[in-house]
Parts: sequence; C-alpha cells; structure tokens
Amino acid sequence: MRLEYALVSLLFLTAFGALLAINDKATVPLPQPQLVPMPEVTIETVEVVLIEPVAKPEPKPRAKQPVEQDQPAKPVKLVDLIDDQPQVKAKGNTPRRIEVSIFEQRLRAYEDDQLIYEFVCSTSSTGHVVGTDTNPNEPHDHVGVFDVMEKDIDKFSNTYQVPMPFALRYFGGHYIHATHGAEEIAKLGTPASHGCVRLSPQDAETLFTWAKVGDTIIVSR
Repeated sequence: MRLEYALVSLLFLTAFGALLAINDKATVPLPQPQLVPMPEVTIETVEVVLIEPVAKPEPKPRAKQPVEQDQPAKPVKLVDLIDDQPQVKAKGNTPRRIEVSIFEQRLRAYEDDQLIYEFVCSTSSTGHVVGTDTNPNEPHDHVGVFDVMEKDIDKFSNTYQVPMPFALRYFGGHYIHATHGAEEIAKLGTPASHGCVRLSPQDAETLFTWAKVGDTIIVSR
C-alpha cells in the first residue's frame, strides 16, 4: 500500500516537472519599447510692426450755395384769364366819375377825387376783355373811358328777358344795373354777368340816385 502511494507521488512529481519545463520554453519575452528622440524644433521670433493709419486731409469747407426754395403756387387771378389790355385812366378833369375794376370786382364812385361809394359788383362771367371796336357774341367786358349816356329806372332786357332796374347805360347794350334773385345776388364779387356791371338792388339804387348823365365811367382790368 505504501509502495503504491510512493509510485503515484513520483509519477505526479515527474509530470509536474515536465509541464514546468514546457512552460518555460513556450514563454517568449516581449520586446521592451524604445524611446525615439524627438527632433529639435526651433521657434523663430517674429517682430510685429504696428502701422499707424494715415490721417486723411480734412475737406475744405465749400461756399454755401443759395438754397432754392419752392415758391408757393400763385393763385389764379381774373387778370390771368382776361385778354391783355392796357389799364385805362380818365382823361382830363373828371370831378365826378365811376370806376369799375374787373380784377377787384369792385365799383367806386368819386367826386373831386374823394371816394363817395364803394360797392361789390360782378362783371362778365367769361372774363373776356375787349376794346370798343369789338363786339363778340359771347359775354365780354369793354374796357375804356365812357360817359353815362342815359338813366333808366325800370330797364328790362329783351335779350335775356330779365329786369335791369336802376340802369346806367355807358356803351352799346352795356349797363350798370341792379341784379335780381338771391342766387345772382350771392354771386356778387365774382364774374357772373352777360357783360353788364351788376350791383345789389340797394347799391344800384344808391348809385343811380347819385349819378348824372355825362358822368365819366372808367372800366379797367
């Protein structure tokens, strides 16, 4: 029994030793890593030069030019609508005169150069101004120096079939007279007639009473 045990132990030791020998031969030592020297790096120093900005020359002040301002539009006046006619002035000594301004739409009565009356009036609706040598069919105004040729307190227009009270005739079929109707009276101060000079009934009566046949009448632009 002891002999068998000893043989088994010997075989075990022999096999174990053989295994150790094989293991030593199979183990290969790994190569050790070697350090590779790094090349030397040379860092060059760069000099940075700051360039100062070049100052631009200041522009020379320019002479101020006059600024053109928009001119306000001029209102259209009656004088721009009528024919180009010279202004008419009374000739000689005229102590009593009646002046009609188409531009202002005003009638003024003077005595010894003193203003006696001033009334709002209406001249022709077209603003067409002609001399005494022309008589167009359309409404128009005659400019010039005239006289009161006659007075007619109850004048009636056969052409237009309208009353023309307190009428002062000064040229052809042209009169200074009273207009009628609220609508026509409201137009006084603007061109609205067929060629006569219109006044309100009250103003026409006042002028009719004051005026005399032979008084000067001046119709101008």
